[in-house]
Amino acid sequence: METKTLNVSSLIVPKNGTRTHFDELAIEELASSIQKVGLLNAIVVKAKGKKYEVIAGRNRLAAVKLLKHTEVTCTVSVDVGEDATLDMEIAENLQRNKLSLPDQIDLVRRLFAVKGADMPTVAARLSKPTNWVLQRHEMLDIPLVALDACRKGLIKELDLPMLANVDPEQVTTSATTCIDENKAMSSQSIRNSNNLLYISDGDFDPNDEALVPDMGGCQGCPFNTASTELFATLDDAFCRKASCYTEKEFQTEVSTQYEAIQEHGVTILFHRDYEDDAVDCRKIVDEIKNLHNVDIEFGPLPD
Repeated sequence: METKTLNVSSLIVPKNGTRTHFDELAIEELASSIQKVGLLNAIVVKAKGKKYEVIAGRNRLAAVKLLKHTEVTCTVSVDVGEDATLDMEIAENLQRNKLSLPDQIDLVRRLFAVKGADMPTVAARLSKPTNWVLQRHEMLDIPLVALDACRKGLIKELDLPMLANVDPEQVTTSATTCIDENKAMSSQSIRNSNNLLYISDGDFDPNDEALVPDMGGCQGCPFNTASTELFATLDDAFCRKASCYTEKEFQTEVSTQYEAIQEHGVTILFHRDYEDDAVDCRKIVDEIKNLHNVDIEFGPLPD
């Protein structure tokens, strides 16, 4: 690396950079600081043709432009690969500064696009807990137009995670309307359209870690909205993984029916809603047979 004084006009910012949203007030404060004491940390760049691409220091560049400086001190990195460039961006934007939630999601998307990437390697690269990465990974399917609406202040960051549970086409339509009309999407409308499940309404013990061993209990689960600050606007605990919620209800019913079988010694499982719930009854009977090797059948409740 070497330090050079470069023309501001020769510096370019990559379109797919880590940070896409900038705090104008923060840039103004930084410009004021530069005017008083100078630029304390050089902008890090790499050569790109006759120009220089900014790796770290976009806020500093914006502040310098605000001051209408024509030259700026830069550290020029030589032979920097894409991985090293991304690591520098991470250090600059995620670890030193607060990155917006939409930009965090895009960063996680970029890292998972790297060949061989998985949850532990991405977490290590970001120096973040695995749950932090998992929560943002769950939001990768949120349409890009919704992320743009959030960057424009039309969707609150605290509401954004709920959109991961809403039909993407519906989200796209709503977010596009918000941008076209420059009208914010209300928190209530998002709640009304999402598919979150009240944990307190589930027919299972949320603290039973053995009910679905692969998932464990609900307390501390990353799919429990009460486990993360991302859902601070919600006034109750919701489950964001419907398949786990359904499986816990199913296994609870299996356990209840098996206890009844043991207590009464029955060999036929009757059900008052046999005609409507025949498929579910068959699944319960098959699961009991599988788990406990019990010779049991099912049928309609006798008259």
